[in-house]
Amino acid sequence: MRKTLFIFFVFLIISGNAVSAQEIGVGEAEVVSEEVYTFPVIKPTGNIFGGYRLVDYSGSERVEEYEYLHDSISLGGEGWAFPFPHRLHFEIDVKNRKDYFGDVGYSYKDIVLFRDINRTLFHNLENINLVDLNTSTSSPGVDVRDKDKEYGVRTGINDMFLRFKTPDFPFHVYFDGMTVKKDGTQQQRSLLGAGYFNSITRTSQSRDIDWQTTNYAIGTNSHLGPVEVDLSHREKRFDVNGDKVLYDTYSAAVAGSTTERASGTYPHNLIPELRGLSNTLKIHTSYSGKLVASATFSKTERKNEDSGA
Repeated sequence: MRKTLFIFFVFLIISGNAVSAQEIGVGEAEVVSEEVYTFPVIKPTGNIFGGYRLVDYSGSERVEEYEYLHDSISLGGEGWAFPFPHRLHFEIDVKNRKDYFGDVGYSYKDIVLFRDINRTLFHNLENINLVDLNTSTSSPGVDVRDKDKEYGVRTGINDMFLRFKTPDFPFHVYFDGMTVKKDGTQQQRSLLGAGYFNSITRTSQSRDIDWQTTNYAIGTNSHLGPVEVDLSHREKRFDVNGDKVLYDTYSAAVAGSTTERASGTYPHNLIPELRGLSNTLKIHTSYSGKLVASATFSKTERKNEDSGA
């Protein structure tokens, strides 16, 4: 990219000198007027479509791993409008209520810039059937609680960017955020019985999934002469709903003649919630020079909300 820009810059200088030599004689004082660019008139355009999807399959839904295999209405469309100084576009494609894509963008000159992209997909997950490898003994045994259950998780990703700029100076304030949400059911496989002590039972069961990861940044940047500066604050969090932790009844854990743990109901397979934040300062010199220097200063904090780590 640097090489391309450099060649373009030299080309402009050469072109400018050539025009001056041809049109402006030596010793003549002539003023060359600058042309004012006029944005062309572009008529709004777009299209829409719709239909109904019929889905027929036999056997496992994993025949199509990344699609929600149900009959559904489908629709979509796209459009553009450029009534200068405004620019607007949209695109949407909906296969069903769990598989869709949307993209919306708007800008006003170079002062306001906005874009939001949302896409989701459905993942058909596998139900792994546990097999007792030694039926002549009770341990290790299996406890299948989800026989023939079909699993699937919908994943939705929303990515949004918003930026404001001062009209006559390269100073920007921006927001950049992304949310990832997962919901559905999946298989949970565990070692129960007495845990890792004795009477181990390999267990499979259903687990409700409702997770959300949020990551956003608020910042500002500017060109200050030969130096460019960016200052931002970023936060990230992972929230868990649904089956955050599972509970099961364990038998007594005995090691030799000692009872290491009494029988009872205990939690297992906890999914921890996480929090994090960072403050970052980035500084670099102009990339147009022969010598470039850059520095990044960042303070970051991460915390496990359940363990306190």
